[in-house]
This record gives sequence, structure tokens and C-alpha cells, in this order.
Amino acid sequence: MNQWESQEVRQSNTAPLCKWYMEHLGVTLIEIFAMKETINQIFDTKEVNTGRQKEYDILRGILMVFIFFIHAYQATLSERDGLYHLIYCLATMTGAALFIFVMGFGTTYSKRKEPGVLAKSGLRMLLYQYANNIAYVAALLIPYPFVCAHLSEAEHDLFRIMLKLYIQYVNIFFLAGVIYLVFALLQKIRAGTAVYLALGILTALVGTLFYGKAPDIPVVGYLLTLLIGGARHVSFTVLAFLSYALLGVVYGRLLRHVRDKAQFYKLLLPICIAVMAAWWAYLLIRFAGNWTELFSYISQTYVSPGPFRVAASIAHILFLAALLYLFRCGEQKGRVVKQLLFYSTNISQYYAIHPLPYFIILGVHNYEGFQPWQCWLMTLLSMVVTEAAVRIYHLLLKRKSAA
Repeated sequence: MNQWESQEVRQSNTAPLCKWYMEHLGVTLIEIFAMKETINQIFDTKEVNTGRQKEYDILRGILMVFIFFIHAYQATLSERDGLYHLIYCLATMTGAALFIFVMGFGTTYSKRKEPGVLAKSGLRMLLYQYANNIAYVAALLIPYPFVCAHLSEAEHDLFRIMLKLYIQYVNIFFLAGVIYLVFALLQKIRAGTAVYLALGILTALVGTLFYGKAPDIPVVGYLLTLLIGGARHVSFTVLAFLSYALLGVVYGRLLRHVRDKAQFYKLLLPICIAVMAAWWAYLLIRFAGNWTELFSYISQTYVSPGPFRVAASIAHILFLAALLYLFRCGEQKGRVVKQLLFYSTNISQYYAIHPLPYFIILGVHNYEGFQPWQCWLMTLLSMVVTEAAVRIYHLLLKRKSAA
């Protein structure tokens, strides 16, 4: 405490209280003024940060690589090794949460965010989901005529279970579709930032409370299960994942006012690190080396996240985005960065196509799983096949537009 502050405190009637506050909380008036000045340097009252946020594009591209790897095991019902568990635990701390969070703040940057446009996007995503399901089933069926004579009864049963599962499967497309419809409604009623923040916190708090608790009523129960989860064909709990999207909107509206992103991320980093440290410390203390239960908990909270998991996932997302920005990865012009950006800008196409090679290979293998090293090879194969399919699709679109 400097001399000027000491004199002011002694002259005040509340000197003991002020002195205690300053000594025990370690905050001086000068530090408060400095903090206010820092905030004024970082933020602007006007929307000044309205360009593309490349660090999130690169982050989505990196995640797509991990998705190729993880789905090679999952889609082929293969044996999970230590490498899978490690990558799964780390990658799913962002995972679908990253896509939905970025989708949320991306709507604040979009020039087309009218309720009608958002509603059409939602319906289109729901259509993508079930068109994708038909493609999944077709990929499973292609090898069947050639291997059916060699299948055991158990393999026939597994084949039928997979067909039933994937024809009604709901994953990221369904999730995005419902969220777009919710956004359309919120835009229609002109909801303010405070409403998005309140709903984001509320859905994080209550999302897991309804997990797997759909009423046993035909049709109604089935439809509610698609929203609250609890069935094998439901990948993500829509109600809980809404929190990522809603909080993403809040973050996006804040980000648009950032004039100094470097300082902004430096301000965020300690907060993110504290939340991340609390999350991993909680897991290590709670499960005390029981890796099976720890992995099960991470898997369950990934599908149906509670408030702590939501906070931890957002902290991981912002931490990685901060590092990418501060290390100027978005300014790099190399082939790797270009490929990651291409992944990001065409993420729906990659996400839809990449499981199809896995399903076909699984069928050729009599619908039996693979060894881990075979999954690594299938990852590379799917990356090559998917890349070729997406590039050919873009080439055909270019030729059609030229004609």
C-alpha cells in the first residue's frame, strides 16, 4: 500500500474495513483502476471484431482428424486400446461441444440470421441426419450378399441390430437441427444476451436431470428420447447440449466487441487453466487411479454434460483457441493449415462421409471388429477416401457453376 492510499484510508471513517479489504484480498485502488484501464483497452463499445475467427476454424479442423481416428474404432465395434482411450478422453473435452459452441457464436457473425433462415437451416440439418442414416444402412448392406452365407447366427443378429440402430440414429446433424430451430424462435422474439445466458445456464443445470427419463408412452416417449437421451441410437442429449450453443451466442456477442484479441486471450488463459485444473483434479481425486470408471464417467458426461462438464469443455475450447491465436497459427500459409481450414469449411461433408468406408470394411470382415493397428490403417484409408469424395464433389459443383 503506497503513502497516498494510507493517508486516504486514515482519513476515512471506514479505515479499518478498507485496510482489512486491501490487506486480505490484496487489491489496491491502483490495481482496480489498472484493471479497468486494461478492460477498456481490450473491449470497444462498438462491434470491431467482425471478421473470420480462424483459430476456431483450425481447431475444428484438428478435431476432425481425431474424429476419423475415434470413429474407426467405434463404427467397426473394434477392441479399444490405451491410445484410443487417451485420445478419446482428451479429444472429447472439446469434441461435439466445440462444433456446437462455435455454431452458437457463429450465428452472431452470420449475415443471414433471420428467423426464417435459421428455421430452414434447422430443417435442412434434420433432413441431413436421416439421409445420412440411409447412407449408413446402405454401406452396411453392400457387403451383406457376399458374406451372408458365411455369417454365424450371432453375426446375423449383430447385423440386424446395427441396421435397426443406424436407421434411427441421431448425432451431430440432428443436434444442430434442433438448435437452429431454437435459435429461430429466440430470434423471432428478439431475445437479448441476458436471455441466452440465463437459458444456457439453465439447460446446463437441468439437462442431465431428465436423461433417460422419457415417459413410457408410444411415439411421445420416443420423440422425447431424441431430445433428452437415454437410448442407444441417441448420440448426444439435445437438452444439455443446448447450453453450449446458447453460451456460444453470448461469447460471440462479447467477441465482436474485442479490439485487442491478444490481450483478451491472455486475460482468459488463467481462468481457463484454473477451470481445467479443477476438472482434472476432481477426476483424479474421485476415481483415484480407477481408469475404467474414469473413462466411463468422461464418456457419460460427454454425451450428457452437466454444468461442471460444460464449464470444463468451454474452458478447454477457449484455452486451445487462445494458444492457436497467440502462436499466430491462423497466419500460417502451409499445406497443413490449408488442409485443416478446408476440413473446417466443409465439416458437414467430411462428417457425413467418413464413416461409410468403416461400415463397408466391417461388412467385408463379417461384421466383426478389428485389432487396434488395423483401426489405425482404416483411419488413413477413410481420410483418403473421404478427401477424394469431397474434392470430387467440389470439382463437380465448380464445373456445374461454370456451365
